[in-house]
Amino acid sequence: MITLTIGAILLALAVPQMREYIARKRVSGTATELAADIRLARSMVQQQNQPIWINFGSTSDFTCYVVYTEGAGADFCDCTRTSAPMCDVTPGGSADDSIVLRSVIIKRNTGIAVTATAMNLIYTQPVGAPQTFGGTSAEAEVNGGSLGGRVKLILSGLTRATICSLAGHTAEFGDCP
Repeated sequence: MITLTIGAILLALAVPQMREYIARKRVSGTATELAADIRLARSMVQQQNQPIWINFGSTSDFTCYVVYTEGAGADFCDCTRTSAPMCDVTPGGSADDSIVLRSVIIKRNTGIAVTATAMNLIYTQPVGAPQTFGGTSAEAEVNGGSLGGRVKLILSGLTRATICSLAGHTAEFGDCP
């Protein structure tokens, strides 16, 4: 009986900490995946020499983002669309329509939400000039609530996406400035 009692007490102490650990890992995994998708987008910009967009969206059931090339008709892709196509199609359609490179949906029942404004990655290389990325700096936030904490991805200039902790991830990611 004593062994069972001690085991029950230890289990009661461990379960809440395990839930918090799992929630933090979900947040850091989602942030790391988004940073990898930003790297994918930057490499695609260099390969295709055309703008790449990352649009974010949400519904009552999920948050999402979509990485896509911008078509000649200034197509727009929306990850919240539940019916195909995800991207607006230029009247008449053509080979220059937007192409979805990656789409990610994160269900709200996981406790994770991703929020940001659209990111536009533009690559230009005038003759004899160094490679540069245009567009404005952008930020995205991955929020795991009170258990999972919050992290921010900061994207600016030529630097990689930087992940920093807003709350709950100081050991894994440094504090945000």
